Amino acid sequence: MKTLLINPHTPDYLDRVGTKNYFPLGLGYIAAVLEKNHDVRVVDVRAEGLDAAGLRRTISDMRPEIVGITAATPAFQLAVEIADSVKQVNKDTIVVIGGVHSNAMPAYPLKYSCFDIGVFGEGERTAVELWERIERGQSYEDVKGISFREKDRIVVNPMREFIQNLDELPFPARHLFPVDRYDRGGHVSAAPIYSIGTSRGCPFSCAFCSNNAAFGRRYRFRSARNVVDEIEVLVSQYGARGVYFREDIFTINRQRVMDICSEIVARGLDVKWECECRVDTIDREMLHAMKGSG
Repeated sequence: MKTLLINPHTPDYLDRVGTKNYFPLGLGYIAAVLEKNHDVRVVDVRAEGLDAAGLRRTISDMRPEIVGITAATPAFQLAVEIADSVKQVNKDTIVVIGGVHSNAMPAYPLKYSCFDIGVFGEGERTAVELWERIERGQSYEDVKGISFREKDRIVVNPMREFIQNLDELPFPARHLFPVDRYDRGGHVSAAPIYSIGTSRGCPFSCAFCSNNAAFGRRYRFRSARNVVDEIEVLVSQYGARGVYFREDIFTINRQRVMDICSEIVARGLDVKWECECRVDTIDREMLHAMKGSG
């Protein structure tokens, strides 16, 4: 099924304060699971510098059967504008909205007639099932992890179960994205730097954080071997010299951190890397291992 995935631009006020334009990992995973069975194209409006007219031409040229748009809360109104453009080109195109805003308020996006379906929670398995149902002309009303419109009411289905073995997921489909147009610098003295997500879920409940809504409080993680396999791909195929582990607390599982460090050293990978953590989840031995592996 001809699919267009869109990452909106950011609001002007965020651009003015220099908000980083990182690779959209979530959309990268959705693209990776969908491209196995569908014709997928990705447009990153900000990264590609597209204006409204340019995006409309892209939509008109491709004539997608289904469009998926991701949006955090600051970009939600921009997603509405994009969805309106899609419907103006072809009112029969199915428009799906996902991302942080849908996770926080699954029913809210469906108040806008330009959206047909909302996806919340972990989206990979939901997207695969939803696309398959739509392609076969089957009802999708019982698909977990979606919201939709039923006559004059908005229906929010139960959340889909979380993926327990994250190693089962393919690596993000970076080949569909303009990877050289994202911010690829960081705090380490190496460039280009590429983002990687290695875990989901967090046992903490910080009031400012939205991740528990999408990924839950149970910490789930990719194996050290799987993580370093992706680093090798980034080095060999994309010329990566640095890696940013883009997750809230990389150091929750001490043994996994030590295993990743050992795996990087064992494979002789010459990369610098950075992560985020809580100070109460590290110790001197771990810090030495982290420094020794880049």
